[in-house]
Formats: sequence, C-alpha cells, structure tokens
Amino acid sequence: KDLIELYLDAKHFIAMGELFNENYSAIYSCSLNDFTITLFCLNPADLLRKCLKRSECSILFSATISPMHYYKDILGLNNNCKQILLPSPFPKDNLRLLCADHVSTRYNKREFTLKEVVDSISSLIKVCPGNYLVFSPSYMYMNAIYSLFVSQFPDVECFKQNPSMSEKKRLDYIKKFHS
Repeated sequence: KDLIELYLDAKHFIAMGELFNENYSAIYSCSLNDFTITLFCLNPADLLRKCLKRSECSILFSATISPMHYYKDILGLNNNCKQILLPSPFPKDNLRLLCADHVSTRYNKREFTLKEVVDSISSLIKVCPGNYLVFSPSYMYMNAIYSLFVSQFPDVECFKQNPSMSEKKRLDYIKKFHS
C-alpha cells in the first residue's frame, strides 16, 4: 500500500512538474532527515482557460469576486464573457469590515503573527459578542489559527472547515450556521 501511494504521489508530482512555468513558484525546504519541494500555482488562468474551453458554457459565482476584472483574468475568462453583479441580500447594517493593518499574513510572516491574529479575533469577540466567519489565506494557516484559538479560548464554540469534507460532512457543517 505504501509503495503504491509513493508511486502515485511521484507520478502526480511529475505531471505537475511538466506544467511548471512562469505561473508557478517552487519552495524548497530542507531539514536533517527531510527534503521537501512544494509547487505553488501563482496564476491558474492558463489551466482554467483550457478547462473552460472543453465546456459549452460555464457559470462561475461567488460572494467575493471583486474586483471583477482581476478575477476574470486570473480565472482565465475572456473579455467578452457575460457578467452580472447582484446586490447583497443582507442589510448593510450587518456588514462591518475591520482591518488590522498592523498584522501581516504574508507567507513569510505568518508564524510570527499567529498570536496577533488570535488576539485580534478574541478582542473583537469580547467587544462585540456575536457570530463571526474568519477567513485565512490558506488551510495551513487556518489550522494554526484554529488550534491556537481553541487552546486559549476553550469556552468559545468554533467550527473549522476541512478541505476534504464529504458532501454529507459539508452539509452538516453548513447546518451548524443555521441553528
């Protein structure tokens, strides 16, 4: 089983390596007994454009695609695609955007600002109790924030998204927000 898994991982890595071009970046890390290469797709437009060309039509939607021209470009959409921007169905009084611009969540700063992010979230909850959604730039960073937060504030009910949730688990997760 381990050999098959290693084979499939190696085959996948080689396939990804064949796609490697200026749209990718590689991060190498080395420790005493381990060497890791991580490939990051910085601009998926070319790959997405190829996928979209194989379909008759595609509908893309999101609550956060803004600015529209940026996402059209990065999603590989052509300039003449039709678009519609709908107003939010939620009252404007329910929206508040707060920015902790003194805290960097850039990849190379994340381990140093993790406590500041958790402190900012807890300060907000203390000042204005309610329900919150916390977004992070990656699942790895989200897991780190979540772990530190629940260890420091075990009485605060928290739910965390898992990228490999089954459809049933995803529906159960969403139901938690309706109660």
